[in-house]
Amino acid sequence: MVIVLRVCVLISRDIRGPYGGASYRVVTLAKYLSKEIHKVVIVDSVRNSYIEVLHGQFAIRKLPYSVLVFLLSHIHDLITKLLILLLHFPKEEAGRVANVFNVSLFLDSLRIALYERPHIIQVEEYFSLVPLAFILKKIVGSKLLILSTHNIETYRLLRDPNCRSSLFIRLVSALEHIAYMLSDCIFVVSELDAKRLKAFTGYGDKVEVVPNFVDFKAIEKQLNTPVNRFKKLLEKRKPLLIFHGDFRYLPNREALRLLLTKIMPSVIKKYPKAMLVVAGAGLSKLVKQNIIYVGYVEDLYSLISLADIAVVPLLRGGGTRIKIIEYMACKVPVISTVIGAEGLNLENYKDAIITDIGSFVDSITLLVEHPNLRELLIMNALRKVKQNYDIEIVAKKVVSVYYKLFKLKLKLIS
Repeated sequence: MVIVLRVCVLISRDIRGPYGGASYRVVTLAKYLSKEIHKVVIVDSVRNSYIEVLHGQFAIRKLPYSVLVFLLSHIHDLITKLLILLLHFPKEEAGRVANVFNVSLFLDSLRIALYERPHIIQVEEYFSLVPLAFILKKIVGSKLLILSTHNIETYRLLRDPNCRSSLFIRLVSALEHIAYMLSDCIFVVSELDAKRLKAFTGYGDKVEVVPNFVDFKAIEKQLNTPVNRFKKLLEKRKPLLIFHGDFRYLPNREALRLLLTKIMPSVIKKYPKAMLVVAGAGLSKLVKQNIIYVGYVEDLYSLISLADIAVVPLLRGGGTRIKIIEYMACKVPVISTVIGAEGLNLENYKDAIITDIGSFVDSITLLVEHPNLRELLIMNALRKVKQNYDIEIVAKKVVSVYYKLFKLKLKLIS
């Protein structure tokens, strides 16, 4: 039974390359939503094309070349540079704010929306696209505008010691409030973020919690592959630790630096055969004793499943960490900081070990020396993921939210 419903998703990054957490969320949710509703189309930063998702299948659709889109495509980059040079905005954040002026993405979205006529326009990840999406909604006649925010940005910036520009934080706060005001509904990734959004903005009545998730079918497919290509490389390394992520994202790079300089040297002293395997895009090379960097890998779950312990020494960030859900789903016990584990409702020493950086080595030792504790964490964590973070459960919840928001009886097609 398929619901006659079309959703247009807007995201200001290229989601066709190596996946980070945001890209994984968008692509995987679109795949499962398209099995429940009629169609999902995704407009990303790749010009003159879009991604059509129909019955779980992806296809790239080309648009006629537009001279106007080409001429306007540099406005966003120019404004980003001006924000950095003139107002000293943080480099990694300025581009996100400049999405308010992402005219080329808007024009591509307009061409696509006029053809596809979506019932729902959904802005993913960052709020600054919402004003343009609101205009798009009015032109096309879409019924709903949803902001699927992966972080509460004002809160994230206020507690980030590296963000010292009060002007930037005030601008983000103002734009975030405008985005919440224009949106018909706001998706957040945890109950914790829902409370923060309500406290900071007062728009709690618009909030729906749509948590991050894992695709158990994809995990099972990889784990049931007859030959694990990583096994021969890693099987003699004990204990085998793992950390992965998109290393174009500064908090992941900082966490990796802590692993290389503070945690692994002490672990190697205790366990000379210990190995840390690092996976993910964004690093040119990584040559260090007892460290293996495998880059971005498609069969990530095959790699994770070989690890004895997952380590997540994150000191900042927002939302929830998909990597932790993936580790738990692959039956690997997790050691994380409080920041890394926040929003996932994990119980310390029941679902994971949650501690400070100074205690990571002791926690690793504890899990190496006490296999029963390791098995207990694995069992409890897997149960929690299956109950709360399975994509099939989350996708059904999103569809039910669409129903509720429409407040009308949708036609069904067989």
